Amino acid sequence: MTESADHNDATRQVQVLKPGSRIGRYELVRRLGAGGMGEVYLAQDTLLRRQVALKFLMPHLVADASFKERFLREARSAAALNHPNIVTIYEVGDHDGYSFIAMEFIEGSPLSELVGGGGVEPAQIVGIVLQICAGLEAAHRAGLVHRDIKPANILLGSDNRVRILDFGLAKSNSDQQLTQQGMAIGTVQYMSPEQAQSKELDRRSDLFSLGVVIYELLAGKSPFRKDQPMSTMYAIINEEPPRLALKEQSQSDFWQSILDRLLAKNVADRFDSAASLSDAVSVASGPSTTSLTAIPAQAPRTRALAVLYLRNMGQPDDEFIGYGITEDLIVDLSRIGSLRVAPMRSILRFKDSDADLKEIAEQLDVSMVLDGSIMRMGDHIRVSANLVEIQSNQSLWAERWEESFTRLPQIKTALAEGVSAALQVTHSQVEVLRVGAPDAQDHTAYEQYLRAKYLFEHKQDSSDVDIAMGLYKEALRREGGLIAAQAGLAEILSYQGQYPQALQMLQQSVQDAEEHELKPEQAAIRRLLAETYRKMSRWEEAWEQAEAAKSIYESLNDLAGESETLSTMISILQPQSRYDEILELFDRLLEIAREQDDKEKTADALKTMGVVYARRGEYDNALSLYEESMQMAVAKKNLALQAACLSNIGNVEFFRRDHEAAAEYYRKSRDLYDKIGDKAGSTRQLLNEGTIHYIRADYAKAAERFKEAVDDFERVDNKSSLSLALLNLSQTKLQLGEIESASRAARRALELGTEIRRPLVECDGHLRLGDIALLQGDLASAEESYEQALAIAEDHSFTRNAAYIHLAMADLFYLKNNFTSSASAARNAKRAAKEVDEKSIMQMATAYGAAASCRKGLVNAALRELRGVVQEFGQQPDRAMEIRAKSLLADALIFCGGTEERESEGHELFAEITALAERLNLKLESRRLQDRLDPDNRQPDPE
Repeated sequence: MTESADHNDATRQVQVLKPGSRIGRYELVRRLGAGGMGEVYLAQDTLLRRQVALKFLMPHLVADASFKERFLREARSAAALNHPNIVTIYEVGDHDGYSFIAMEFIEGSPLSELVGGGGVEPAQIVGIVLQICAGLEAAHRAGLVHRDIKPANILLGSDNRVRILDFGLAKSNSDQQLTQQGMAIGTVQYMSPEQAQSKELDRRSDLFSLGVVIYELLAGKSPFRKDQPMSTMYAIINEEPPRLALKEQSQSDFWQSILDRLLAKNVADRFDSAASLSDAVSVASGPSTTSLTAIPAQAPRTRALAVLYLRNMGQPDDEFIGYGITEDLIVDLSRIGSLRVAPMRSILRFKDSDADLKEIAEQLDVSMVLDGSIMRMGDHIRVSANLVEIQSNQSLWAERWEESFTRLPQIKTALAEGVSAALQVTHSQVEVLRVGAPDAQDHTAYEQYLRAKYLFEHKQDSSDVDIAMGLYKEALRREGGLIAAQAGLAEILSYQGQYPQALQMLQQSVQDAEEHELKPEQAAIRRLLAETYRKMSRWEEAWEQAEAAKSIYESLNDLAGESETLSTMISILQPQSRYDEILELFDRLLEIAREQDDKEKTADALKTMGVVYARRGEYDNALSLYEESMQMAVAKKNLALQAACLSNIGNVEFFRRDHEAAAEYYRKSRDLYDKIGDKAGSTRQLLNEGTIHYIRADYAKAAERFKEAVDDFERVDNKSSLSLALLNLSQTKLQLGEIESASRAARRALELGTEIRRPLVECDGHLRLGDIALLQGDLASAEESYEQALAIAEDHSFTRNAAYIHLAMADLFYLKNNFTSSASAARNAKRAAKEVDEKSIMQMATAYGAAASCRKGLVNAALRELRGVVQEFGQQPDRAMEIRAKSLLADALIFCGGTEERESEGHELFAEITALAERLNLKLESRRLQDRLDPDNRQPDPE
C-alpha cells in the first residue's frame, strides 16, 4: 500500500520510527509514506504472520482529546466493514503515545498517480467508478460517511481491484486541508458545498467528492481548485466547473450527465445512493464502453446466499423436518465453489425474527436469500420457496408444491435444483458435488434420521441422546446403506466415549461411500474418523484420515469442509507440540474464514492460535488473540467459544501469578460449560480450580478436584486430559506427604504421555518423578529424571517448563553441596523465567544464586539479596515458595553467618517456617526443611 505525501509542517512533526522497531505485535519493515493524519509503515504481524500497513496519527492530533476519541470510535466502526473494495482494518491501538491503525497491506498505487497528463481513458474509469460505488454503498449501509474521498485515499491494487482507504476517519491537515477551530474538516478541493460550510453531512456528500475525483480522472485537473483554500471553497459553493471536452462527444455527453448530478450544489439534486450511481454508470455506458474497460467493473466476488430456516407451518412436533432439510441444504450448497453460503449457526439467529429480508441480508452480508416454509398435512407435505436477489428485490426463482409424505427425501433435491438452476450452476457440477442428492430412499428412514439429528443437536439431557441413538438405529434397520444415519450414530458413540464401536461404524461407512463414489460423504466420514482417533490419542491414524478428508474437500473446492478439517488437523498437532506446523495450517484456516466471512470460525481459529502462543510462553500475544476471539464470540452469542476463551484468559492470568483473576475466569468458564451441558469443558475447569487451591496451599481441596477430574477423564477414556489430571494429582499428593500415591500417579501419567506421544506430559512426568526421588533422598535418580525432563523441554521450546526444571536442579545441586552448579542452574532458571515473565521463578532463582554465593564466601551482599527475596515472597500467596526462600536464608545464616547472632537467627527462622509448614500441612516443604537442617542428610559433591 502506498500513500502520497502532502509536504507540510504538520507532517514533519511525526517522529520517524526505525525499521525493526516493535509496535506491540507488529515489527516495522519500512516507511511507506505520509498522509493527512501521519506516517504509514509496512509492518509484519508477528502473530498472524502477515504484512500490514500501520498508520500513525500525528502527535498534535493525538494531543487533541476530542479528535482522538472520535478517531478511535469511528475507526473501530470502520473495522467492522468487510468488503472487497474497502481496505480492511485489523486493529486500532496505541503505542508510546501514538494512536495507530493496523490495516490490510495492498501492493498498488493511489489513484492520485493516474491524475494528470491528459487524464484517464473514459472506458477505464467505468471499472474504477463501479468498484468505488460498491465500497461506498457497503459503508453507507453501515452508517459510515467517509468525508474525505479523494484520489490519494483510493488504491488501485496490482490485482486491478480498487480499495478505499480510511472509512469514517475525519482528516485534519494544513495547506489544502483546514484545521482551524470551527472550520470544515476534509481536503478542501474535494469537499462538498455542505462540508465546506460545516453543515451536517450524509452519504451524498461522499458522492459529490467522488464526482470531483471522476472529473479529475477524465479532465486531468481539478474542477474547483484555486490558489488559496478560501477561493477553492468559494468556487465549490458558488461556481460551476468547466464542461468536459473529451475526444468523443458521446463520452463527453455521457460523463457530463453523470457529473451534473454528482456535482449539484443542492443535495437533493444528486444521486441518492452509490448504488443509484452504479446503476447509471453500468447501464448508460453500454457494451461498447464496458468492453474497453481495462479494470474489471467489479472485482471477482463469490456470490453470497443465506438459506433461511424453513419455517414449520404445521404441528410443533414436526419442527425437525424444516431444521434437518435446512441444515442439509446449506451443507450441499456450500460445496458450490462460486457460492458463499451463510452457516447454519448464523441462520438460527433469525429463526423467529420479524426482520425483513433486506435487514437479514445486511446482517449476514449476503446478496441473495432463500426464504421458504414447510407444512406436514397428514400424509402430504406442502413446500414453498422464494430465492430473492436483495439489491434489486427481484425473485430469481420461486416455487410452491405439494408432495406425498413418501417423497420427503426428494424435497431437499427439489430445493437444491431450483437454487442451482437460478444461479446457473451447471448440471454436471451439481452431479459431481452431489448437490441436493437425497440422503435416503425410504421416507420413514429419512424421517427417523432427521428426528435423530434434531434431537441430538438440541439435546437437553442424556435421555435425548439415548432416544436419538434409537432413532438412528431404526433408520439403519429400514435402510442399511443410509450413510448419514451411520455417521450420526457413530458421532453419538464417539460423544459417549465408545470409541471402538464408533470406529467400526465409521470404517464401514467410508467403505460404503467409496463403493458408491460418494466423495462428499467420504470426506465427512474421514474427518469424523480423524476426530475419533484424536480423542483416543492415536495421532498417526488421526492425521492420515484428516489428510485424506482435506484432499477430497480440496478436489471438490469445498471451503467449509476444508476449514473443518484444518481445525481437526490443528487439534491433532497441538498435544504433540508441533507448533510450527500448526501455524502453517492457521494461515490457510484464517484465509478461508475471512474469505467466507465466517466470524465465528475466525474467532475459533484465533482462540486456538492463542493456545499455541501461550504454550510457548508468549502471553501478551496469546492474550491479544483470546480477547479478539472473545469479542467475536460475544457478538455471535457463541457460549461454547466464550467459555473456552474465558478459560484460556484465566490460564494467562494464572501464569502471570494473578490467581484471584484466574480463579474468577475459571468460575465463569465452568458456569458457561455447565449451562450448555458440556461435561468435558466443565471437567477441565475442575483441573484449573484444583490448581488454584494448590497455589493457595489448600491441598485437600486441590486433591478432591484433581481426583474428580481423573475419574471423569478415565470414564470417557480421554487419555490426553487424563494424563494432565494425574500429574496434578501427583504433585498434590506429594505435598500431602502421600509419596506412594504421588509416585503411582506420576508414573501412570508418564506412561500415558509416552503412549500418546504428548511431550508436555512426558516432560512434566519426568520432572515429577525427579521431585519424588529428591524427597526420598535418591539424588542420582532425581538428577537423571531432571535431565530427561530438560531435554524434552528444550527440544520442544517449553520455556516455562524449562525454568521450573532448572530451578529444581538448582535445589538438587545445592543439597549435594555443589554450589557452582547450583548457581549455574539458578541462572538458567532465571533466564528462562524472564522470557515467559515467571516472576516467582526469577525470585526463587535469585535466592538459590545468593545462597550459593554465601557458601562461596560472598556473605554480606548475598544475605542482603536473600532477605530482599524473602520480603517479596511475603507479599505473595504462594506459601510454599516463601518457605523455601526462608529456608535458604536460614541455611545461609547457620552455615555462613560467621557470628553466633546470625546462627541463632537462622535456627529461629528454621523453627518458625517448620511450624508454618506443619500448620499448613506442607509435608513436602517440611521434608525439605529436615534435609536442610540436618547436615547428615547433605551429600558431598566436591566442585
